[in-house]
Amino acid sequence: MNYRKIFNALIFSILIIAGVSAVLNQTWSNLFIIFLTILLSLVPLYLRNKFDIVLPVALRMSIVLFLFATMFLGEVQSFYEVYSWWDLALHFVAGFGLTIFGFAILKEIYSQSELKSTPAMTSFFALCFTAFVATTWEIYEFAMDSFKITRDMQPSNIDTMQDLITALIAAIIVCYFGHRYLRFNEKNVVSTMIEGTGVTKNENPDTLVSTKNNRRD
Repeated sequence: MNYRKIFNALIFSILIIAGVSAVLNQTWSNLFIIFLTILLSLVPLYLRNKFDIVLPVALRMSIVLFLFATMFLGEVQSFYEVYSWWDLALHFVAGFGLTIFGFAILKEIYSQSELKSTPAMTSFFALCFTAFVATTWEIYEFAMDSFKITRDMQPSNIDTMQDLITALIAAIIVCYFGHRYLRFNEKNVVSTMIEGTGVTKNENPDTLVSTKNNRRD
């Protein structure tokens, strides 16, 4: 039984039904969010077809589930208002997943070129990638509130900073274990997800870093 296909079919069926309901009820803001959720959920498929970047099944399912939880459940179903912890929990999960994806981007670049880096710089890039996406998301929330598409996605500056800090805490945790994997070839949950990401499977971590002059900072 292909659980991934069942999972995707269930999520997209819910979104399509909700989209039809939004049209019938003329709740256009909800329809826009549902459409955006579906569109973003197709990004892993686009990366595979366009750039041959294959994300692990667990990571792909996590991306779809996260988008469903944050945009559909959070906004359309008002989970942000019902559960006070919902927003921070999702930002922590997002920080974890985005940082893994940052490592995956470098893995793909290094596997197809002569470019190399040190473990420290690779981890720093992954951290910066997460910081950039998290900041872009906060800008998106600000824009959605400003155009009255959503209701109070950013109720205050404190909320914005809590979201960013939570995502960065998760990113730092991933970078720590990612750095240990690249420098010491230490196996952990992060290394498993990094190894399973990209065109070439189970690469030696030396393919991600420079060994020139034994630079393994």
